Amino acid sequence: MTKITLFILVCLTTFIVNAQTTVFQENFETGNSATQSVENCNDGDSDFFIRTNGSDISSNYEVSDKEGDYFFAAQDLDGDCGNITQTLLFDDINISGYTSLALSLLAAEDQADDGLGDWDPEDMVSIAVDYDNSGTFTKVLQFAADNSASNRTPGLDADFDGTNDGTQNLTSAFAEFTAPLGTGTVMDVLITFTLTSGEEDIAIDDFRIIDGVPPSVGFDTITTNLEETDATQSISIPVTLLGYSGSNVSLSVSVDGSSTADAGDYTLNTSTLTFTGNGTQNILVDIHDDADTGELESLVLVMSETTSTGSTLLKDTHTIFIQDDDFLVINEVLTRPDSDANGDGTSSSSEDEFIEIINNSGSSIDISNYEIHDGAEMRHVFLSTTIPAGGSIVIFGGGTPTGISGLVQTASTGSFALNNGGDTVTLYNGVGDILLQHVFGATPNLSDGSFARNPDISGAFVFHTTIATNPVKYSPGLFNADGTTLSTKENRISQDLLIYQTKYNTLKVKGLEDSNANLKMYSVLGKEIASESLLNNKEIDLTNLSTGIYFVRIQDNNGIYLKKIFLRGK
Repeated sequence: MTKITLFILVCLTTFIVNAQTTVFQENFETGNSATQSVENCNDGDSDFFIRTNGSDISSNYEVSDKEGDYFFAAQDLDGDCGNITQTLLFDDINISGYTSLALSLLAAEDQADDGLGDWDPEDMVSIAVDYDNSGTFTKVLQFAADNSASNRTPGLDADFDGTNDGTQNLTSAFAEFTAPLGTGTVMDVLITFTLTSGEEDIAIDDFRIIDGVPPSVGFDTITTNLEETDATQSISIPVTLLGYSGSNVSLSVSVDGSSTADAGDYTLNTSTLTFTGNGTQNILVDIHDDADTGELESLVLVMSETTSTGSTLLKDTHTIFIQDDDFLVINEVLTRPDSDANGDGTSSSSEDEFIEIINNSGSSIDISNYEIHDGAEMRHVFLSTTIPAGGSIVIFGGGTPTGISGLVQTASTGSFALNNGGDTVTLYNGVGDILLQHVFGATPNLSDGSFARNPDISGAFVFHTTIATNPVKYSPGLFNADGTTLSTKENRISQDLLIYQTKYNTLKVKGLEDSNANLKMYSVLGKEIASESLLNNKEIDLTNLSTGIYFVRIQDNNGIYLKKIFLRGK
């Protein structure tokens, strides 16, 4: 039997130590004490959900290093088994009086002939527990492949996001996987198998509940994805300790040097944690708005024990990914119109007011239920609205806008009523967070025109009539700098970028319409590990990268494209 120590990010750990007690064990040698959702489903070949020694299923099914002769195996549950999801339930395991519990099992997978793996996005096997018949099951272990691609290798999914973390794959040799547990009087363990057709399978053996392991503590998750707003956001990062042994456990919390967020972008409000028993505490962090545009920044938090209890540090690293909110940009505002800005043939001091917003990203953005407010009240709600990548939307005070490029709407409340003497324009997302906010001064003269960014998107607001390359009063749906249509950037909406690892261990990007593109790659900890030009379809060398999840950021003249990918080290 091969026992493999698991890596969860940078943490090397196993739970198994000397002087442990086996509280419960099912090795399938003499039967199966679990309740099966379907009994002994087996077509004698490729569809099965059964305790087996391998002799009554496909002769091509091969797993090694099992404990004893028998194990439990599941494959292609959509066939004779009748449903792609089946379960094993271990009911009312007595755990009374035990304080340092962990779950252990052996797992393996009959590997595909092509070496790539058989699992599809919907394939998943999870193990969840319920203490004292509360009716609530909590996942403690999960196996998955790739939630966006078919025929991939399954492995440990420590953050339960449906994607193999790359820390430990399932192989044809049984290996040990473990997870810390809480305490109680009785415990139910539910193993849920979701395996579709195409030889998707898993085998498990020597399922155990053990006591006598050291306390375990770690972040509940390994990542947080956050969208930056114009206001400070306070977030809580939970940390949980299990298996308390009677000695207090103290931890230090710090920001790792691999973080790409600037010091002024955040405030770490929690530098220490002390546990006096099992439970969950929170690390508090404030995320501030910054001046950068379109950046994907990372804030990497690390923990270490400052006491000497020998506690096992599980997920001791947590990365906060901060997506800059400036993908949405207010590009032009007309507060004091003196002519027919909306093109409906009628000049109106209220209906011709407008606000222009640009999506400066490489992906479409759904702004349904977002709201625009002025300094007094809510003026507009976006209903079923998606701005295409690189596209724009212009919202007029009213009228019947005609001949305006891009998306066009009119204020849902009937008017904007922007103050000529100065006003505040605020964009809220659907849950009330401030995404954009700009304070505009007075428009003393009708001839001044709109407030317009120069250059577009990233520049400061100036009166449109002062832009030397395009000195007009306003340009809704057009670039301020030259009057060309903003919809020329909408070609990115149909652009389907393909990013993949070649057999030569390089990263290939297909589908770029602009050859003048730059690529950056980040580790799951947020560290920049590559920065390359993609000129002339250049491929990126992956020789020195290990198996795992990476983030790719591509920027060209059409905007920014972000993607999470899984790479195999070779």
